[in-house]
Amino acid sequence: MFIQKTYLYILFLSLGAFICSCSDYSSRVPLSNSKKTDIDSNLIGRWVKVHDEYAEAKTEKLEIFEKFHEHFLDVIAFNQNEYVLRVFNEKGDQFVARGFENTIENKRYSNIQLLNYKSQEFFIYKFEFKNDTLIYYPIKKDVFSFQFKKSKNFRKALIKASQNTQLYGEPRKYIKLSNPKLY
Repeated sequence: MFIQKTYLYILFLSLGAFICSCSDYSSRVPLSNSKKTDIDSNLIGRWVKVHDEYAEAKTEKLEIFEKFHEHFLDVIAFNQNEYVLRVFNEKGDQFVARGFENTIENKRYSNIQLLNYKSQEFFIYKFEFKNDTLIYYPIKKDVFSFQFKKSKNFRKALIKASQNTQLYGEPRKYIKLSNPKLY
């Protein structure tokens, strides 16, 4: 039993480490206070992460779901300003996060804070929603070599850095599943 619990613990740590150690920038402050945003009902539901070539495919969504998924993302309205995000796979591995949006110069950004690990940091992603496809672009870790102390300064730096073509990493795509049943 001890070995099984230890294995599960290592698995969750590995998943968290994968997310946190990747090249995505994380900030100690969000882009703004969550109370300054509203949720978008188009984002609520179950999503499946797909590779680029499958996101553009003309096949039925169910076929994509069955054959080409990597993991799932449930987006649930927590209150009028924030989402609860649950990322999981078929094996039962999962992590939970809170998220909220910001719009800066007509670009939408998400502020994601992992809850499983009691993280104080926010992962910031630019995102777009097109035809049941959610595309998000991580801010590269090496763009900002320091941590911001105030959200206002972070927003200003992000606006200035948006001229940099190397600001964002490779886009990641999710396709919304029809008639999602979350729980």
